[in-house]
Amino acid sequence: MASLCKDKNGWYSMQFYTGSTKRSKITLGTKNERTAGRTLEKIELLIRAKQFGQALEADSLAWLQKISGTELEAKLKKANLLPGGPLVGSPEAIRASAPSLGDFLAGYIEMRKGLKPWTVKNMKTAGNLLTAFFGKDKKVSEITPADGETFFHHLVAKGYAKATISRAMRRAITFFKFAQKSKFVLDNPFQGIKLPKQTNKSRMAFIDKTTIDKLLDQCPDNFWRLVISLARYGGLRIPSELIGLTWDCVDWAAGKLKVFSPKTEHNEGGEFRWIPLFPEIKIYLEEAREAAAEGENYIFPTLRDPRVNLRQGLIRIIEKAGLPQWPKIFVNLRSSRATELANRFSQKTISDWVGAVSLPLVGESQNALAEAASIMGHSPKVSHEHYQQTLDIHWQMACADPSTLSVSGIQIDGANNGAVEVFKAVPQGLAGHGKKNANTPQPNGGIKLMPSITGGCEMLQNGLMPRVGIEPTTS
Repeated sequence: MASLCKDKNGWYSMQFYTGSTKRSKITLGTKNERTAGRTLEKIELLIRAKQFGQALEADSLAWLQKISGTELEAKLKKANLLPGGPLVGSPEAIRASAPSLGDFLAGYIEMRKGLKPWTVKNMKTAGNLLTAFFGKDKKVSEITPADGETFFHHLVAKGYAKATISRAMRRAITFFKFAQKSKFVLDNPFQGIKLPKQTNKSRMAFIDKTTIDKLLDQCPDNFWRLVISLARYGGLRIPSELIGLTWDCVDWAAGKLKVFSPKTEHNEGGEFRWIPLFPEIKIYLEEAREAAAEGENYIFPTLRDPRVNLRQGLIRIIEKAGLPQWPKIFVNLRSSRATELANRFSQKTISDWVGAVSLPLVGESQNALAEAASIMGHSPKVSHEHYQQTLDIHWQMACADPSTLSVSGIQIDGANNGAVEVFKAVPQGLAGHGKKNANTPQPNGGIKLMPSITGGCEMLQNGLMPRVGIEPTTS
């Protein structure tokens, strides 16, 4: 429990562990080993009484009376070894020394170096909600699970949006996970509360091509035409993924654009992604290259100034075009592109281009992926993360002029409320494989792209696999 130590000058001290792994030290002020040993025995009795909540015996009380007013008593008091206070380093002592909520939140956010400015802003917003309800001076250790649930119902009663409530509660959980690790609280007071979903379908909108064409017609310059096309047809996050775009990111020969993603750069492999130079993007990108100042490498140099407000600029263009403003004006442009691509390319390919780990599957896409995954003997999630591939034909289709594609099925149209139908497309010239040309009748109506599962691929063979299986025979 405790041990004696002697320094190079012969003075004794004692070292001991308390309720934590932290080692404490008290100098005993003597060079006599026998005296130091007897003092050690007395202090060990104090430590044991603290740890197990026991009352001190008469001998220990008499010894404490004897050292009353001495330097040793002051050292024992500082170490919280005297009766009446928690043992230094014990859970009780740590909780007793817990900081106020205001200081704790400020310290936590300051500790999280490297966070994006928007993340810091969101954390501070959640922190403000907590301090407004509990008060800045309330000790972290005094917030109980009952308080956490009361806070949740307070947000509901205030009429906050479900997504806002969910974000605030998740931030609170994150804050108090650190409080748990610091042993300021035994339980996370915000854990275990059923939270509403962060998605709000009522704020989702599909922005069709007709609407975008009207916006492009009202753009004051090519800067805005390129911003809107990259948001709507490239699916870029605005403004973060525009700021880092340089002319070195454009691979004209391969028909690709390298997009750096600050939002996902902390994930392995999430620093950047390649997207196709869709025809709707390429035309305005070429115009921007011709108009670029000599020696300027950034595609959007003006966006290096944080004061530039793209949202207000887009709102003005929407008003000029005589269109109603839709919610989440940039997010829904990206969402519209993801929805569109889901009818042309595999789930894996869309995730690669849009820069999302996974995208929701519904209807036929969900059933098809589940069926394919069951055949392969793994879950749809494993299929998406480990098996599906982005193939060359996906790039060829993406970069092709839409008028050269042979299309069957119904494309998404804002006129039918964005109803998603299966889109099956093959670039002309790629429709024929091997010795067969495009005019040769193909089984099952030719090559088809299974929704959200495959890209262009060879036809499935009608013949059964031989009984020997796919492994080579050994005898």
